[in-house]
Amino acid sequence: MGTGAFAASSSWIRGEDGAVATDCDPTVACELCCVARTTNRVYMDLSIGGAPIGRVTFALFGEEVPKTVENFRALTTGEKGFGYKGSSFHRVIKDFVIQGGDFTQGNGRGGKSIYGPKFNDEAFTLKHVGP
Repeated sequence: MGTGAFAASSSWIRGEDGAVATDCDPTVACELCCVARTTNRVYMDLSIGGAPIGRVTFALFGEEVPKTVENFRALTTGEKGFGYKGSSFHRVIKDFVIQGGDFTQGNGRGGKSIYGPKFNDEAFTLKHVGP
């Protein structure tokens, strides 16, 4: 939704090699963690019209796609001075997918990475086994 009805704020949760923040549920994405080692976890607190609706936690697989994970992690934390905080989801298909991350144009055609305007895709060979 390009209207900005959804807003995301985010913070860093340490990976399995460090202490997990007390508000992190270590069972999140457990089916995926059995397939590949989670190297990092990040979360986004979501709101609609300024009212909080919940938190989404992402398990990241840095050994599988290191550049993609570092980009997503840094954009989620905002540590480079830009990122997902305050951005909207520009496409929502109920019970299927939400798409966002375009924090430059808000319509799915913009965005940038920590590596510049674009970077090459990495081969992601894992199968999705959960929501």
